[in-house]
Amino acid sequence: MSTEEEIKAVIEGHIAKNRGSYAAWYVGISADPQKSLFSDHGVRHKGDAWIFRQAQTSSAAQNIEKYFLDHGADGNLDAGDDDPKFVYAYKKYRHTTPRSAKRAIFLKLRRLVGRGSTD
Repeated sequence: MSTEEEIKAVIEGHIAKNRGSYAAWYVGISADPQKSLFSDHGVRHKGDAWIFRQAQTSSAAQNIEKYFLDHGADGNLDAGDDDPKFVYAYKKYRHTTPRSAKRAIFLKLRRLVGRGSTD
């Protein structure tokens, strides 16, 4: 595990290496970054620019996520899992599906109330 500053530097380096402004990237936190990247967001293992790192605590992961969002990256501070210690980032492409705040709220509500009656 790395410190907050080390993780920020690694992700910033990855963004710079893959040519893009912060706005071209999505940054999030998760307990399962591979699921978040590849299943939830549709990132491709090969060909897409992506990275994840484990923070020491979920609070540290949230601080790192907030840092990138404050610098213009796309993301959603309220979309994380329970005890999310991983920070992930990917360059947005047409085939990826960044979660907006509205989408995250919808998904949380759907999980809470279910899909409704089928009668």
